Amino acid sequence: MNTPKPFACLALASALALQGWAKENLFPILTEDIMEVPANRVVYEHLAKQAYDALDRREERLGEISTPAQFKEYQEDLKKFFVSRIGGFPERTPLHAKVVGKIEGGDHRVEKVIYESQPQHHVTATLYLPKTKPPYPAVLIACGHSKTGKGADYNQFIGITLARNGIAAFCYDPIGQGERSQILPTEGHKLSSVAEHFLIGSGSVLLGTNTARYRIWDGMRGIDYLTSRKDIDGSKIGCTGCSGGGTLTSYIMALDERVGFAAPACYLTTFRQLIGTIGPQDSEQNIFGQIAYGMDQTDYVLMRAPRPTLICCSAGDYFDVQGTWDNFRQSKKYYSLLGEPLAVDLVEDKGKHGITKLQRETLTRLARRWFLGDDSAVKEKPMKPRPVEDLWCTQKGEVLHLVDERTVFDLNRALAKNIFSEERKKFAGLSPEAARKTVREVSTIRLSANLPKLEHHVVETVQENGLQMIRGFFRSKDSYPLASVAYLPANPRKHPVLLLHGTGVKQGHEKALELSKAGHTVVSVEISCTGETRGSKFSEQFGSWKTFYMSYLLGRSLVALRSEDILKLAVSLEGGEIIPKGSKLKVLAINDAAVPALHAMALEPGLFAQLELYNSRSSWIEMLKESQPKRCFEDIVHGALQAYDLPDLERLCGKKLFSEKK
Repeated sequence: MNTPKPFACLALASALALQGWAKENLFPILTEDIMEVPANRVVYEHLAKQAYDALDRREERLGEISTPAQFKEYQEDLKKFFVSRIGGFPERTPLHAKVVGKIEGGDHRVEKVIYESQPQHHVTATLYLPKTKPPYPAVLIACGHSKTGKGADYNQFIGITLARNGIAAFCYDPIGQGERSQILPTEGHKLSSVAEHFLIGSGSVLLGTNTARYRIWDGMRGIDYLTSRKDIDGSKIGCTGCSGGGTLTSYIMALDERVGFAAPACYLTTFRQLIGTIGPQDSEQNIFGQIAYGMDQTDYVLMRAPRPTLICCSAGDYFDVQGTWDNFRQSKKYYSLLGEPLAVDLVEDKGKHGITKLQRETLTRLARRWFLGDDSAVKEKPMKPRPVEDLWCTQKGEVLHLVDERTVFDLNRALAKNIFSEERKKFAGLSPEAARKTVREVSTIRLSANLPKLEHHVVETVQENGLQMIRGFFRSKDSYPLASVAYLPANPRKHPVLLLHGTGVKQGHEKALELSKAGHTVVSVEISCTGETRGSKFSEQFGSWKTFYMSYLLGRSLVALRSEDILKLAVSLEGGEIIPKGSKLKVLAINDAAVPALHAMALEPGLFAQLELYNSRSSWIEMLKESQPKRCFEDIVHGALQAYDLPDLERLCGKKLFSEKK
């Protein structure tokens, strides 16, 4: 790396002398008279509008379908897209399944099962068996986000009710739940299942995969196990699950044609309703680019049409029930086109989030209708859940205590090393032009020439001790404002500086004062989803995860949004009222602005004089080595590690870069 230039190394005494300047009077900038929505929602709302436009285009595409043949093409196209966007599926390797325990339940039996969905990657499950004569139909139960997994009361109730009514039920622990913690608890504390899924998700995104890939595959291998048993009728396989289990049911039923009857519960709505209410949720509940491509939640039902499907919902669920009915209405239309209007149905019950007794009775009745030809009413009998420990398949209740067990973190690292390392080696041998073309394709960052120009809006000008400070914001047409403060010394004698503090212009104020006192004109700007426009769901562990996933559904990332901001600033500032024409910017990027600035410089180095990075992530490969990376959604690009890593971008920057790593 190059030696840092003097403007990054000013004396501490100078900084202390400047701290009394008008900091509190300068911020905030994006006040209510400027904003149409709260500043911390403006990026999300901008992306939401793009999503609604994409969903409108999907409606137009569906409206052109009028024949079963056309609909079949639609189904196959979406299935192909779905599988590709989660990175495909692993090889089908031996299950090495074992029944490790049995429980006698009076009117049903329980077997405790362990199988390997991938080598040394174990899945723990409970199989509820009827007391009637085999072979039995069987229903796979996907768990929701309860930390107890298969031991959660509602999962036990579904399994017992099905078994009492002549249908086997196989409930498996998802990663991060039940006996399948991917990070061992410390001092009795377990990470929540959502937290584990997010952490797995950040690494999976870099590899062009998804947490859903692993969770779907665990379920599909569970079906493999069921169909291998002589006491199970492999031609009669179903799937159900509530909440996060409703998500997995929706995915599995769409992609695995062995699933005859399916009953996703308390999940299915529409993206239009989801975006306008609680917004994107857990890592596996967002597929890269699916909204931009035109894949709505309704399509999980449509991809399996006309196989029988029951949508279960609750009136007070946070997964909006109006969207659920819209989903059902559209599904009914295309099931009718295929000649099976009665094969899709909906049951709504009162209450909030969670599967109810009525829903369990209804899904059991319909499973009996489709698998056993019996449409008589089902009445769930009282039952008492077993202690979670009674259903353990491992001695200590954690698969990570098994010899040579591999976590999903291990699987991701192996994927990066064994599958994609050769592609990254090839990248290193590309010409700079070819390398930049690859980065642009993967990152989706557009050329500056194709981006709208920013206009500078002045809110207030402050004069103090010979320094002019201009409070304002930059904004392009049909976009949102980026808060800024320009610091104009009376006698500028050094390169102008674009200061990008990932926490905000307020936090960058002292640094801006230092630089301006040294003779630099400084423009401090908050790029997208930093500072005042930081998303409302920001956390130190995950970063701006909700806005990240809103962009992810559109096939983009926070890195791409922010990099384009920087490119637009470089083009728009030169020759404007602040920066003289012909003056190339020195860029100082800190924290969450660092990786986007690195991309901008690597892609169009001619726009900049120099780039200095502080507190920057050093490498995505190094990030994969961490089980709990901080602010993990701030710096990642879908599929980037299939092509390049951050040090590759540094080489494209050449001598213009100085970097101080985290």
